[in-house]
Amino acid sequence: MRKLSRFEKLGVVAAVIIACCFLYMKRFYEPQEKKFKATVAQLNKVIGEVNALNAVPSAVSLRRTLENKKKELAGLKDQMKHIAVSTGDERQLSEMLSRVSRHLAASGLTVLSLTPKGKASDGLLEWNRYELTLSGGYFRYLQFLDRLAAMPDPVKLGAISLQQSEIKPGSPGGAARQLRAIPLQQSEKQTLRITMELFI
Repeated sequence: MRKLSRFEKLGVVAAVIIACCFLYMKRFYEPQEKKFKATVAQLNKVIGEVNALNAVPSAVSLRRTLENKKKELAGLKDQMKHIAVSTGDERQLSEMLSRVSRHLAASGLTVLSLTPKGKASDGLLEWNRYELTLSGGYFRYLQFLDRLAAMPDPVKLGAISLQQSEIKPGSPGGAARQLRAIPLQQSEKQTLRITMELFI
């Protein structure tokens, strides 16, 4: 068997070293690197959770915030005392009904009946409920609704019924039939009987 030359010996040694390095990287280094990365990720997660716990305000801070909110609430309640939301006073009711009547007259509608229906509550306010029956044109009724919407006082409308009405002489209500589709250009020429709930 021939002796290896010096160059060939160096080549064999280099091949052995490379093979050993490859085996080391494959068997030892890469698994350790994966474990290290997983450990770093877990550590970062724990650090994030600890930082989140540190971000929670202390009991003293929470107590101070609660006291400030209570003061704000007391101030708002004090302001609410000076806002008139009561509609139960007889004088107030008379004034509001008078304003509604003026809006009806200004809109050209005729009041056929106004019937008190007691009180009703919607959870926030207690309302005085009335059933109001009117006679007049459709666009005049829309004008009346616009006037109601512009009122500064709390006003609410309930069930609204529109019927064509044939007003006969000497009859306050006339014979009414159910409203059907009326062309807009003709609707103002029709006399409507309008029944609705009015809450004031």
